[in-house]
Amino acid sequence: MDVSNVDLLEMVNNVSVLNSKSIKDKELQLNIKISEGILVNIDEPFFKNALHNLLSNAIKFSHPGGDITIEALEDEVNVTLKLTDYGKGMLEEVKNTILEKSNTKSTRGTKGEKGTGIGLSIVKRIIDLHKASISIESELNRGTQITIQLPK
Repeated sequence: MDVSNVDLLEMVNNVSVLNSKSIKDKELQLNIKISEGILVNIDEPFFKNALHNLLSNAIKFSHPGGDITIEALEDEVNVTLKLTDYGKGMLEEVKNTILEKSNTKSTRGTKGEKGTGIGLSIVKRIIDLHKASISIESELNRGTQITIQLPK
């Protein structure tokens, strides 16, 4: 891994541009609540790939016209990145196994979008390589929040 200090807001903005067509097609509102100047020590291409996957999932499972929020908080020890959608959500048993690499079951999005079923296991591996943590809170028909804690 080639780790360097990366501006989190700039990276999130870049990932949002990569997803702008999907966001527009579903008439979603993307809210980015990240202060300027938050730096994270990451391998940018790897982490950008993980973030792209997470945002793609949020878009896929959001209802047309819905909202997605990406926010970051920082303290002396960690940077906490949260991505929240208010879409389909997931069952408890799905939430508990979705980060495992043995899980290859794909779920269709709100407009029938297909997936591979391996995206979140790849995200988990990238997060692990960064010595960070990832957690999922989700409620069926209420949405999902992914939280990543990165050490500074």
